[in-house]
Amino acid sequence: YFWDQEQPSTVWGQWGYGTEFTKRHPVDGIDQRLTNSRYGPWVDEDEVYRLSGQADHSKPGHKPLAACRSHGAHVADLACNRPGPGTPPTPPAPCARPVIAVQLPVVTVADTSGATLEPQIYNGLCYILHRAQDIASQCGMASLPVVVNVSYGLIAGPHDGSGVLEAAIDKLLIEHNSASSPARLVLPAGNNFLSRCHAQFTVPANGLHELLWRVLPDDWTESSVDIWFPAAANVNSLSVLITAPDGSTGTGPFTVNGTCWFPVTGTPVGQASFQAVGSTTLRARITLWLAPTADPEGKLLLAQAGLWRIQVDNRAGAAAIQDIEAWIQRDDTAPGYLRRGRQSYFDDAAYKRHDDGGRAIDVDNAASYVKRDGTLNAIATGTQPVVVGGFRRSDGAPAPYSASGPLPPPGRGAPNAYGPDAMLPSDDSPSHRGVLGAGTRSNSCVALQGTSVAAPQAAVALAEWLATGSSGTRSAVFQAAKVQEATPPPLPVPKPKPKRGGGGRIRTFSNRPPRREP
Repeated sequence: YFWDQEQPSTVWGQWGYGTEFTKRHPVDGIDQRLTNSRYGPWVDEDEVYRLSGQADHSKPGHKPLAACRSHGAHVADLACNRPGPGTPPTPPAPCARPVIAVQLPVVTVADTSGATLEPQIYNGLCYILHRAQDIASQCGMASLPVVVNVSYGLIAGPHDGSGVLEAAIDKLLIEHNSASSPARLVLPAGNNFLSRCHAQFTVPANGLHELLWRVLPDDWTESSVDIWFPAAANVNSLSVLITAPDGSTGTGPFTVNGTCWFPVTGTPVGQASFQAVGSTTLRARITLWLAPTADPEGKLLLAQAGLWRIQVDNRAGAAAIQDIEAWIQRDDTAPGYLRRGRQSYFDDAAYKRHDDGGRAIDVDNAASYVKRDGTLNAIATGTQPVVVGGFRRSDGAPAPYSASGPLPPPGRGAPNAYGPDAMLPSDDSPSHRGVLGAGTRSNSCVALQGTSVAAPQAAVALAEWLATGSSGTRSAVFQAAKVQEATPPPLPVPKPKPKRGGGGRIRTFSNRPPRREP
């Protein structure tokens, strides 16, 4: 089963949008489409894509499968293949692995801020569970185990599991899980360890703290930053002042339940709000949104590029507020898509990016409020999903981009409340970045990097475990990583701390031979 969530000319089923393709439908099933496009011994794959609407150049919009490689094809290949020798043997036929796939709408993927991500992912999960039950019924079984891989990540959010999508995923998995019908979800740890999109700071009593937010020119998309306060923090004494690069301050300082606008010729190009909380168990939040800094069509009023200053003022407060965290939302361009956004970042002079040899520094500086820690994928902060970081196969070093915890209390719970559960290969070596996977045409092979390619390697191993009666839980992955770390030969680079590497690095799940240094 394959659900393309793009809006079609007609709707189908209870979902009300998108188009479903099945393998064996006699008219437009996947097998029949391949047969209809066969010429002699060869299948015209471009024709298959065109007739199915996946690469129809008569229609506008981005077409991932028109390129020689796509993120989805690469991840699907890694997730739907045989695992490495460190997992139990594959059961004999007919216990094959049915595949259910969901393609997110192009606009959802293109908008990396995740503005429309929550309903699409949640509906996709419900669809997969629904069709898995149909497959079980067709096979005369009461249920089947399900493993889902979602290789997507965001930066901003509460990071405590209380976000809308994180809480919905936890609830769905808890309700669906049973001994006879286990469901597992694998998520990447994220690629923002060095992006300077996370800050942690304290506002002293009778004092203030200022964040410097660098918004780039030629950014065609909106930018935003969230500041989250600890649960039960008393924020009534705080005020906030936002200063634009030209020194303008909008409406001036604002307090709890206040809003600040930044107008250009009377039209707002930015908004800040200070949201109050209704319970001591919830967290207060300051949010700042900015319009694009460039518009190729010249139709929008633009926000200023440059250094925005966010001043959190506690001079009226007698007590300090500690452990305040800020995250800048993701604003880059999805792989393969036309460039739109440019990632903004916190700009602190005390943050050291490189050492004297030009190498990226991967340890936080206590003098800087900008932190590499606490950068875990915002949608991977629930208690149920298996979360996977990435490491370099040649020496075991964490991939420079692989994100880290720790998370705000209460964290992710056992077995590792700090962040990821394990690390899997996401790069072969410093010069051979990424791992090999399928392109969009038969017999093609490409390399892509990121924790998005580490996660599906864990997903296929979990499927093997569940098929052979193993639990395949977060704890099982965490323990497998610990066993791997203790198995000789040792890797040259020491084991990462739990907040970044979980139980450790798993080498034997990978089903791809590594590329070697020349």
